[in-house]
Amino acid sequence: MLSSNEFHRQVKENVLHELIGIHTKSNSRMRRVYLFETKVAGFNYYEGKDEEIARLLKPGVELILVREPENEYDDKAIAIYTEQGNKLGYVPRSENHIPAAMADADIFIGAEIVKFKAELIRIAPWECLFIRIFQSMKKEKKNPFLSLVCPRCGGAMDFEAGVTAIKCPYCGVTHILLGVK
Repeated sequence: MLSSNEFHRQVKENVLHELIGIHTKSNSRMRRVYLFETKVAGFNYYEGKDEEIARLLKPGVELILVREPENEYDDKAIAIYTEQGNKLGYVPRSENHIPAAMADADIFIGAEIVKFKAELIRIAPWECLFIRIFQSMKKEKKNPFLSLVCPRCGGAMDFEAGVTAIKCPYCGVTHILLGVK
């Protein structure tokens, strides 16, 4: 019989492998809306400082975000993994409330590496990995408008490609868009 911790580890591992499969299959059909850039919290406690894994951490490399609502330290925790399944750390607690709400609403969010400073691993590991969080949406060639879900109220927000800010017509909150790819 498995211990509770071992059972939860296996479930999380299976979910991660399933997410990696969904991520890689759907990626070519998706458009990205960049939400924000941040450093990775807890990097010094996880696998990214391993030399073999650190060699994979290059700008543009895609990462997998896994929501951890059962996390004992932060109920809005979002873990960050490589596509090979190596845990790198977390989205910082001060910045995870919007992407956590999006993930809880089954909105696909992902991340990519912006910069990695390997020379800081030993002296300031909390400053060596920076990522960009994005929302993925289906590409629609026929419709020039894009649509996002407001992370505050859940309302639909339609906008044209190229805009840098969008105001929710339901709750009135203005959201800054870092870019669409």
